[in-house]
Amino acid sequence: MQTISNLLTTTQGPLQEILKHSLQLQELTRLVRTILPDYLGAYCTVAAWENEKITLHVNNASAGTFLRYQLPKILLLLQSHARFRSIDEIILHIRPAIIQNNNKETKKIKRKSRYAAEILQEAVANVTKPEVQAALQRLAKTLGK
Repeated sequence: MQTISNLLTTTQGPLQEILKHSLQLQELTRLVRTILPDYLGAYCTVAAWENEKITLHVNNASAGTFLRYQLPKILLLLQSHARFRSIDEIILHIRPAIIQNNNKETKKIKRKSRYAAEILQEAVANVTKPEVQAALQRLAKTLGK
C-alpha cells in the first residue's frame, strides 16, 4: 500500500490521470467563462468534454434558461476558439447550489416560504376548481416544509 505523499508525487498512475483531467476541466471552465458574459459565466462550470460535446453545469435556473436560448450563439463563439473547433454540441444541466441550513439568510427564506404557504392555504378556500385547489395545496405543502 502506498502512502498519500507517494501517490501525490508519482508522475504516473490513476491519481495523476484524475488530477490532470480535473485541471483540464478547470482550464476549460475559465475559457468558457471568458466567452460568456460576466453575469452568466459566474454560474457555469464545465463538467465534461467528451465526443465533441461539452457538458455545462449551471447553478442558477434563470441563468440556465437564458443560456438555453443562447446555446447556438455560444456554440459558434466556442467553435471560433482554436481549442473548441471540434465541439458540435453543448449539453446544459441545471444544478442548483446547495443551501446550507445554518445561516441566517436560509432561515429568513424558510420563514418567508412558510408565510407564503399560509397565504396559499387561505387562497384555496376562494378557489372553486378542484384541480387548482389541489395544485395550490401541494405548493403550500412544499413551501411549508
